[in-house]
Formats: sequence, structure tokens, C-alpha cells
Amino acid sequence: MIMIIILVGVGGFIGAVLRYAVSGWVHAISRDTSFPSGTLTVNIIGVLGAFTTFSTFGNETLMLTQNTEHTLAIFNVALHVILGLPAVWAGQLLGKWIGG
Repeated sequence: MIMIIILVGVGGFIGAVLRYAVSGWVHAISRDTSFPSGTLTVNIIGVLGAFTTFSTFGNETLMLTQNTEHTLAIFNVALHVILGLPAVWAGQLLGKWIGG
């Protein structure tokens, strides 16, 4: 069990570093600096833990659809948007409050 936890941690570390590097690289070569093309790229090629959770979100939504749980699939997408965006906003406010 400890070895699995260590491997997940190592994979998470590698994924997070790659996400940062790939996103930054794509942003640097992008001509449109207002569009988050780095994040889009990472989400589309998401293959590793901590690289992106978008691949997990997409896989779970697709599995719901394949299991004819269409209502749950739509609910999953809606909740991620409806709850996710306000959570990011709240996190930004908290970060500003903590940071002064």
C-alpha cells in the first residue's frame, strides 16, 4: 500500500511539473495572449495524474453516457461548471485576503 501511495505521489509530481511546462510553452508560442491556449492544450492531452483532472472528468462523463446515464452525464457537466467557477472565484478572493 505504501508503494502505491509513493508511486501516486511521484506521478502527481511529474504530472504537475509537466502541466506547468507544457502550458507555459504553449502560452509562450501562442499569438493570442488573451485565450488560455496552454490550459486548453494540457486539458486535451491530459494523460497523467496532476497533469490535469480534465481527463478524469471527461472519462467519467463519457462512461455515464455509455452506460445510458445521460441525465447524470449532463448533471456532472453542469455541476462542474456551476460549482467550479464560483469555487475558483472564492479561492481567488481567499488568496487576496491571505496575501494582503
